Amino acid sequence: MLLGIDLGTSSLKAVLFDPEAGTILAQAKVAIEIEMPTPERAEADPEGLWQALVAVLAQLRASQPVAFVAIQGVGLSTIFPALVPMDEAGRPLTPALLYCDHRAQAQAQAFAEAFGVAELERRTGNRFTPGTTTLPGILWLRDEEPEVFARTRIFGQIETYLVHRLTGEFVVDASHQSLSGMAAAGNELRYDEAVLTAAGLSADRLPRPLGSTEVAGSVTSEASALCGLPTGTPVVAGCGDAPLATLGGGIHGPGKLFVSAGTTDCLMITADHPPRNPVFCNIHAPVPGLWVVNGTMSTAGASVKWFQEEFLPCSLAEMTGWAETAAPGSNGLVFLPYLQGERTPWWDPQARGAFFGLALGTGRAEACRAVFEGIACGWRQIVGLLEEECGLHAPEVVTVGGGSTNDLLNRIKATMLDRPIRSLSFTEITSLGAALIAGIGAGVYASAAEACASTEHLRSSQAFHPVPEWREACQNSYDTYVQLYPALQPLFASAGS
Repeated sequence: MLLGIDLGTSSLKAVLFDPEAGTILAQAKVAIEIEMPTPERAEADPEGLWQALVAVLAQLRASQPVAFVAIQGVGLSTIFPALVPMDEAGRPLTPALLYCDHRAQAQAQAFAEAFGVAELERRTGNRFTPGTTTLPGILWLRDEEPEVFARTRIFGQIETYLVHRLTGEFVVDASHQSLSGMAAAGNELRYDEAVLTAAGLSADRLPRPLGSTEVAGSVTSEASALCGLPTGTPVVAGCGDAPLATLGGGIHGPGKLFVSAGTTDCLMITADHPPRNPVFCNIHAPVPGLWVVNGTMSTAGASVKWFQEEFLPCSLAEMTGWAETAAPGSNGLVFLPYLQGERTPWWDPQARGAFFGLALGTGRAEACRAVFEGIACGWRQIVGLLEEECGLHAPEVVTVGGGSTNDLLNRIKATMLDRPIRSLSFTEITSLGAALIAGIGAGVYASAAEACASTEHLRSSQAFHPVPEWREACQNSYDTYVQLYPALQPLFASAGS
């Protein structure tokens, strides 16, 4: 038996997976809370997350008591980055600073300018931004909470904390380390000494980096007494949720496009070499030697929910029905879905949304369809940049998540990208991915390819193909879309200041 744990922004889920039968025996879920005490802060209570994990494991143990004690390996997926400063005993000293926490803007800017922006990106392989990168948060603690900074033994992640609770080891997996702002660019898992020196840190205050499938340690007797897992059960290092979803989705080699579509859309392509373009987040994949190059639309799904609730208001099905009655191209109306800044490709927190092309002939139907088409335009822009960066062309896009369940939106995306969209109906992709890395680490599977092949029957999907009659209108919308941000950026900047 394999245990896969998935910590997201709204819940902690787990699956108990039988690798011999290829079936999920049990699933469990507990709601969690993310706190946003101020607009620039996003936090989670590490102890509360541990208690959520204990509760989920209790549910699984109650439903499958025999299988639970036969668990051969444990894998974790977590939201990331999520900085947790810990003392010598592994106790958290503050709430976790999440990926969407922007309190360290001043520290990020000052450090990057002093070090040299280009040199920092060259050394670490990634853009240096608060939230998305861990180091600015550490520097914020140094400046704003010096007592906490001084008491911190390990600047880890939520993953580090949970694995330590289970095993007593301080580790971080390769995907988390990729976005630390301190990792040396390339395939070798190590910290960059020049960056550490400039930050006033030493590697012994950071968790030991491991590949996602490497065993971090085994469940201690103390942890067993608290959560019920058998003492000695191997626990692998784990993985960030977005890159691990690729493995759960059956991807274990280069040249594959995978999109996790939800409130935020993460568009990922796999590559067999470490990219260097800081427009993207360049992340170690759970498969050794493979990279996940990630482009992010910050408010893709959020745009749909916002328009549906604030301007109609109606159900998503009703909004889709209105959109279906509009002509392709929305009668010239183009939507820019930047409702809370935008990450890829602009990395501009001051960017804002816009409708362009409003006219007396614009109605509710055109506005609804324009929102869908704007998201599809964003996909096309990012996918084009991803493929250009990696020198690859993916024949299809595999997608999962709430944003992948709308048939009309999928057809618009397929037409905009001129390739099929394959929507996975199996929803526990990330939990499955966590179980698979546990299986690889425990020796149940000889490779990621074997793990994916043995679970392919779980990945039922529906394919959506380009609609030839929509191509010209989609092209016209896209031609306008790519001009909007460059034209509006000076206004965004002046309004933001």
